[in-house]
This record gives sequence, structure tokens and C-alpha cells, in this order.
Amino acid sequence: MALNPLPRFYYIFFAFFEPTLILIGAYLCIATPQAYAEALLPAGIEPVTRILGSTSRGQMAIGGLGSCFLLLAMLALSMFPLIKNNLGGNPVVQAKMVRGLLVPLAIADLSHIAMTLLPLPMSFLKSPSKWTGTLHGNITITVFLFAVRMAYFLGIGRSQKLPINAAGQRKRSHGQATMPLPSPAVQVDVETVKRVESVEASPRKRSGRGKA
Repeated sequence: MALNPLPRFYYIFFAFFEPTLILIGAYLCIATPQAYAEALLPAGIEPVTRILGSTSRGQMAIGGLGSCFLLLAMLALSMFPLIKNNLGGNPVVQAKMVRGLLVPLAIADLSHIAMTLLPLPMSFLKSPSKWTGTLHGNITITVFLFAVRMAYFLGIGRSQKLPINAAGQRKRSHGQATMPLPSPAVQVDVETVKRVESVEASPRKRSGRGKA
């Protein structure tokens, strides 16, 4: 089986499913910052901060988070179809491009999970059953996205073998240097020189015969 950097499952997941989830988060942050802030934690935990979404500082912070979500979704929606549709004939480059996108996203997954978990009280952190839906959206769903990325990196559900032609070309390129072929202009010049030399040599031959 030849190298296939974006099988159907991964393509649909990264290009459409994941951006849809992120767009939902972006909408909640940008359109309903007050409700988003209230839904992050149960009412009994830091009740004084429930009004965060109604303050200017809170709206700036939550709106900024929403704009980051929007950016991530737009990148996925634009780049993955572009890579799939325009680099299908070059699977090696396609694989590098996909990996170049997924590595930063995986790092962002870990940082988002860490920044969400670290501020939580330890007693609440140990009780996921008490988490709100919004908190699960920030942690549980992100863990799921990270797990799918790891499955991709491990090669689960996709072929990582290079096509025979591509593999042979890579071996030859690493094993020996290629000699540049002469350009057509150089070949024409060489033929012209040969003709001139033959023309110059013919009178000499005739003059030599006359003397003899």
C-alpha cells in the first residue's frame, strides 16, 4: 500500500469535524461571554467570579479566547482541503505538510488542557463527575482531539510506506550525486565548432595534395 498521509477518516476529522467543534466554542465565547463564564464552574465554586463575563475585563479575556478558537478553526478549514486537493500527487510533501500542522495543534492541546486544569481546586479536580459541560468541552474534548492526533502520528489507520518510485529516488539522491545534463544550447555550440573545424581542415587537405 502506498503512502497515504490523509486517509478519509483523518481528513474528515481534521478538516471538518474538529473545526466544527472549535467553531462552537468560538461562538459561545464571542456571542455569550457571560453565560460562558458562568458555565465554566459550578455555582458553588468561587461564586464571586460568576459575573466575570459581564465585566469589561472578562469580555476582553473570553472574547480573546473565542478569537483564538476561530483562528484555529479557520486554519484547519482552509489548510487541510488545500493540502488534500493540491498535493495528492506528491505524498511525501503532503505528509510533511500535515505533520507540520498537527504538531503545533498537539502542543496547543496540551497547553490548553494544562491552563484549564491548573487553576482548579484539587478537590474539584479529582471529581470529573461534578464538572460542568463547558469544562468538559475544554478538557475532555481536547483530550479526545489530542488522542486522535497521537493515533495519526503512530500511523494507526494509515499507510506510511513510500511508493517504490519515490523510495528509489530518495535512495539515489542520498547515495550519489547527480551529474547535470548539458543544455541544448551547449550541444548546438559543440556541433557548430565541429563543423567549423571540418571546413577549415578540408582546404588544408586539398592544398597538401596539390603540392605533392
